[in-house]
Order: sequence, then C-alpha cells, then structure tokens
Amino acid sequence: MRFKQIEIHNYRQYRDLTLEFRPGDHDLQLIVADNGVGKTNLLNAFTWCLYGDEPHLGNSKYDAGEPKLNKEVIAECVQNSVWVENVSVIVTVELGDAKNSTVKIKRSVPFRLLQKDGLEFIEKKAEEQFTVTVTNGIDGQALSLKNEGATAYINRYLPESIREYFFFDGEQLNTYFQETKGDRIKEAVYSISQIDVLSRTIDHLKTTVSGKKRDASAISSSTAQIYKKLDELKQTRDGDIDRIERNQSSLFEAKRRLSDIDGQLRGVEDVRGIENEREAALELEKSYLEHYKRDQAKYYEFVRKMMADFNLYPVAKKTLDVIERMEREGHLPPSIDPEKLQKALSMGTCTLCGHSLNEDERAHIEAMLNQFKVSSETSNILSSMRSELKRIVDSVKRYPAERKRVLQSLKKDEQGLEQIGLRLNDINARITKFAESSDDLKRLFEEREQLDAEIDSLNQGIGAFQSKKDEMDGMISVWEKKLNAELEKDKKTEAANRAISFGNRALSVLKAAEKAIVDDVRKRMESRTEALFKGLVWKNSKCDRIELTERYQLSLYDRQGYSCAGTCSAAERSLLALSFTLAMHEVSGFDSPLFIDTPIARASGENRENFAKTLVEVSKNKQLILAFTPDEYSEAISREFEPAIATYTRLRLDEQESEVMKEVEYRG
Repeated sequence: MRFKQIEIHNYRQYRDLTLEFRPGDHDLQLIVADNGVGKTNLLNAFTWCLYGDEPHLGNSKYDAGEPKLNKEVIAECVQNSVWVENVSVIVTVELGDAKNSTVKIKRSVPFRLLQKDGLEFIEKKAEEQFTVTVTNGIDGQALSLKNEGATAYINRYLPESIREYFFFDGEQLNTYFQETKGDRIKEAVYSISQIDVLSRTIDHLKTTVSGKKRDASAISSSTAQIYKKLDELKQTRDGDIDRIERNQSSLFEAKRRLSDIDGQLRGVEDVRGIENEREAALELEKSYLEHYKRDQAKYYEFVRKMMADFNLYPVAKKTLDVIERMEREGHLPPSIDPEKLQKALSMGTCTLCGHSLNEDERAHIEAMLNQFKVSSETSNILSSMRSELKRIVDSVKRYPAERKRVLQSLKKDEQGLEQIGLRLNDINARITKFAESSDDLKRLFEEREQLDAEIDSLNQGIGAFQSKKDEMDGMISVWEKKLNAELEKDKKTEAANRAISFGNRALSVLKAAEKAIVDDVRKRMESRTEALFKGLVWKNSKCDRIELTERYQLSLYDRQGYSCAGTCSAAERSLLALSFTLAMHEVSGFDSPLFIDTPIARASGENRENFAKTLVEVSKNKQLILAFTPDEYSEAISREFEPAIATYTRLRLDEQESEVMKEVEYRG
C-alpha cells in the first residue's frame, strides 16, 4: 500500500494543491520547501484526512488558535463583504496497491463566516464528512463507506493507534523514546506484526472455556460454589500479576535511568560533598582567623606593656637593688603585715593555720610588733614599691621566653591559615570544573539517591506480590483439583468436560505459539535495530549495544557496558528511533508508507550522509515521503538522494506570499 496523491482545498496555507507521488525504481518522494511554506502542515493534512487530528500542529506557526480554513478565503470574504453559510475545507488522499486497487479517502468540514461585532468563522464540526471509496483493480467494482465504516476500514490498514510509526517529524524522532513508553511500543509491535490477532484469539478462547465451565457448574450447586471461589482467587492472582508487571516496568525504568545517571557521573565527584567540604574548610578558616586575631591582640598588648617595663627597667633595677641592700643591712623592717599580727593577737589564733596561740607565741608576736615598727615614712614607701619594682625587673628577665611563646602561637595560627588556604584553593579548583553544571550535577546525585531508594522499594513490592501470587497459585491448584473431582462425579458434565479439556489444551498451544512468535519478533527487532543503528552512526560513537526487553523497553549501552541512552546526542537518538521504526516495519512485514518531516534535522556531518544512504536503501521496498528545507537538502545530501528520487516537488510562496506554488519533476 502506497500514497498515490493528495488533494488539498482551503486547508491552512493550501488554497488548492494537488501532489502526485509517482513510483520509480525507488519509491522516494522528495519535497523541498522553505520554513513557513507548510511542510509540517502537509504532514498534518495527511493525518487530518485519515484520522481527523492534527498532532504536529504545535510545530507550525499555524497553531491551535488558527482556523483550518485558509486565510486567503477569509480575507476575500471580508474584502468583498461576502458572508457565506458554508465554505469547506477538503482533503483527499488516494492510496493504491500492486493490484491496481485504489482507496480514496476524503474528509471535509464546512465553516460558517459571519460579520457581527467582528469577524467570526465557525467550524461546523457536527457536519464533518468522512468517506472511503475502495475500487477493485480487477473488476472495477467500488465500495463506498462513510464515517464509522470509513474509520473502521482505515484502522484495518493504517491504524490510528500506531500512526506515530509511519508519520514522523524530525523533533519527534529526537524525543521518540521519551514520549513512547515500553507498553505503547509493545502494543504497536503487536498490532503491526498482527500478534494482537493471536492475542485476541486467546482472549476469546479463554472466554469460551470459562463459559463452558459455568455451563457445567450450573448442573451442580457444589461446582458453582467452587467456580465462584476459583474466580475470586484468580481475580486476586491476576491483580497481583498486574502489580508485579507494573512494578517490574517501573523497576526497569528506574534501573535504566540509574544506569544513565551512573554513566553521566562516572569519574565525577559528588559536587555536594565538595561543597560540604568547602563549607567545613571555611568554618575552620574562620576559627583559625579568630584565634590568630586574639593572639595578635595579645602580642600587641604584650609589646605595649614591655615597652613601658623596658623604659622603667634601669630605674626599677637600681631602686630594687638599694631596697634589697638596705633589707640585708637591717635598715628596713622585714616585709611583714602588722595588721595580720595584731589580728592574730586579738583573736588568739594564727591567721595562717588557725591554731590557738600559747603564751610564748603571743609574747613573740608582741615582741615582733614592737621590734619592727616602721622607723620612717621613707622606709614605708620603699617597702610598698618593692613588689612593683620586682615585677618590672622579672618581666624584663622573662621577656625572651615570653616573646618566643607568643610568637610561636602566632606562627602556628599562620601555618594553620596557610594550610586552610591551600585546601580551599584545591576545593575551589575542583568546584570550578563544575561551575556551569554544578546545579545539574547536584540534581543528578540527588536523583540517584532517590532512584536507589525507589529500586529498593520496588524490589520489596515485587517480592511481596510474588509471594501473594505464589500463594494464590497454590490455592487455585487445590480448588481446581476439587472442581475436577466434582465434575467427574456427574456424567451430565462429560461433554462439557471434554470441551473444557480441549479448550485448555488449545490455550496452552496458543500461548506457547504467542510467546514463541513474540520472542522471535523481539529478538529479530533487537538484532535488526542494532544492525541499522550501527550502519547509521559515525565510527566514534560511544553507543555499542542495544537491548530490547520483553516489555519492549529499549536500552542502549556503551562499550564499557554502561547505559548511555541518557547521554547520547540528539542525532543519535533520532537515528536510533529511525532504526527501531524501520526494524519494526521490516520484521513485521507491515506494508505502509513512511512520511518524515525534516528527517535529518538533528543529524550532522558523516552521519547525515549515512542517514541518507539508509533511507535510499529503504525506499527500494517501501514508499518514503521526505520533506526538507533547502538548507537541510544540502549538496552532500542531494548527491545521495538524486539517483533514487521518483518525484521531486519544490514548494514556494508566490510573490504576494499568499499562495503556495509547486514545481514538480517526475524522475521515476
């Protein structure tokens, strides 16, 4: 099945446009148009005609706020003051096959144009018409289908549920595996490969067998109770299986994301740890600096005091020597405290040790008081000066040792500050490496911790649900044995038992066949995707191996075995998406065209040419419609495409930039 032509009337930029896609040795249909001319809306015209939807509208300047109705039509009505009840948007797509049968698909919707307070254009959605006309290539007989019948016919050959696998835009290729989850891909593969037919057969047979079992149970009330119990157990088990599968799917995604993050963070320090290290170093630096300032203040105070002591030292030393000589010669009383002696006499106890004074001790103290009465005012003054003079002299004597102690403390602080400074320089140098990406790295490290916790939780959940499922399986086995024993008691259920037995055997065969086909398709898709991808990517790509799980979740690994889906380039992601889609079509034998808008938007250099070579090769057996801008359709790309082009179409705006003009070359 291939597209033969498309006719567009009053749809967005296109007032009247017909494009014919003639085949050649290669079925390569090339469209080159400037930005704004309507490449993307040409893609939207196809999807609107087939499905009544415009999924790529957001990529066009004609966004959802614009009417489908051509602006020139609206402007002419305004200019001529012509207000019409109905002016229609019409798109017709014609398909054909090798037997010359044709399928003409037509969708139209009328608009009402009114002039009230302002211009109004109302899409009369309720009056939209959708028709399919199938003409047999052998006898020329035609079959006409409308609306729901037409929709059902289209979904048989170009199912809407998998349209994203034959209508692409370049940006969609880049985000293909972000937007399309494993279950959705699995559904598409089942549909394209027609495995879903076998799945529906299995579901129908299950329903039939269940019906036979209920028929048999109706004969006996005891079997009815057993069936009721079995249904309850199976519902519980199926719920556990569903939870296990959903957890396994989430676990796979979590592990894949964790592997991607591990690949991105391989050899990268945890920037959060570095920042914590820096904060600790700054706190230590602050502590050293405060201690240094205190020691420095002590040193300045020490120097200030010592300057005064040094200035007083000569006089203090001379005076102290005189006082000490006079003491030795007995010219000065000894250094005693008369008040303490007088107090001891009055209290009758020694002021030092507290023992009671005897008569001899009292007499001795009285003698001392009489003997050492200060003889002159000068003697008292000298005695009072003695302690301060001695402090000054001793201070000067201790100066070298004290100065050394203070300076050593300052030096220790300076060394500590120097070491902290070097450490901070090292930390800052490490942080500088992540200056532009530190926030992103922190998020990655945090996400990795969250994923670790999520994986633990999911594993625990899977284990718990698996235990419940195993328990249910055991109980189901027990109750099925009870059921079989009960059914064998009554000959009236013999025919039903034979039907049930046959149905169960058939189910086993069909399930085994389904699994074998699914595994074969998946393995062949995995192998073919990898082969196509390796043929497309440039030689120094870090991507090396592709893995497709049973749930059709795709992972990409580098040569060291790390997941690299999250770190590969946009071009590699686009190439991977194209490889996967081509493998899906090829392995399943799905016969549909591919329309790709800006197919090499993300590719550059050598892989652009590889991309082009692959598309040329694919066009030998499949229709490809490719839309480029002139810049994208470079000389290097054109060299690859030119020999294989069947139809070349150049779209331009006219001089008034109001209508799309076409230039067509049929080269096939």
